[in-house]
Amino acid sequence: MRARLITLMTVATLANLIVAGYPVWVIRPFVAQPPRALAWAIQLRDIGPWTTLAGLAVILACAIWLLAHPRSLEARLKIEPAPAAAPEFQESPAENESAAAVGVQAPVAAQAKPATKPASPRLASALARGGRAMGRHARRWAAGYAGVLAVILGGLTAYIAHVDYFQWMFHPDHDVRTVSIAQSHWPDRAMVLDVVVHGQARAYPIHEMGYYHIVNDRLGGEPIAATY
Repeated sequence: MRARLITLMTVATLANLIVAGYPVWVIRPFVAQPPRALAWAIQLRDIGPWTTLAGLAVILACAIWLLAHPRSLEARLKIEPAPAAAPEFQESPAENESAAAVGVQAPVAAQAKPATKPASPRLASALARGGRAMGRHARRWAAGYAGVLAVILGGLTAYIAHVDYFQWMFHPDHDVRTVSIAQSHWPDRAMVLDVVVHGQARAYPIHEMGYYHIVNDRLGGEPIAATY
């Protein structure tokens, strides 16, 4: 159940990113826009406000359920006691050895001591429990961060789909500053919008007008609105 909800939350987040991000990527100024891509972008832009809200609702529902049931992952990672350590070797009489020979070798083997003392089974079990506990907490933190990130992305995409973000870069310029041709940094081949009013001329670079679209200015003593 938990894995399915994480998958559903991931799919909803990716869907919101595509629905809200594709129009932003395609509909850009001074960039070639293929007809089919532009048609898809406009269609996604139209259905974006409702689909992103639905995706955000799915993301929130999955995140709330996952936060309300933190024990489900711990049940899968239930720690079991470590098995008892097996002896390193076990003596058995060979088929061709007599009982007397085995009786002689037994005391010698009993007096022999291992070169290194084996680790305590309790210590090994404690280390295993600690490692599994660390892995459990790491996965819980990772799942929590993934859920928070999904909620943030879902809310951001829903907000972008509901606002006219084109107005953030396409807006009138109310503070026009003009310079002479000698002081201008535009190349000679730059396309401009030329306006003449009462014998006074002014050129507005198309590259700048493509972002602002409207420039409120005064030329020849008259207020004008240059647009492109």
